[in-house]
Amino acid sequence: MTRADSAAKDRWAREYDQVASCVRDAYPDFPEQQSGALSFDEATYPPAAEPEFQQLVDECLQRYSPDTKTQDAG
Repeated sequence: MTRADSAAKDRWAREYDQVASCVRDAYPDFPEQQSGALSFDEATYPPAAEPEFQQLVDECLQRYSPDTKTQDAG
């Protein structure tokens, strides 16, 4: 397995920031995310368990980070 270069990491950080912003448009209380990471932990953010939240996450990922493999939030 090869490691991502810094340009790829920077791109992912920008994409994930856009995804978080997209989610925050509908869920203004969605917590700030660590740069370059996304966390949809339903233990710390209960709305992440809602099907509507998962659908929004999928849409935001597809729009802003289409190369990201999706998985269930939470």
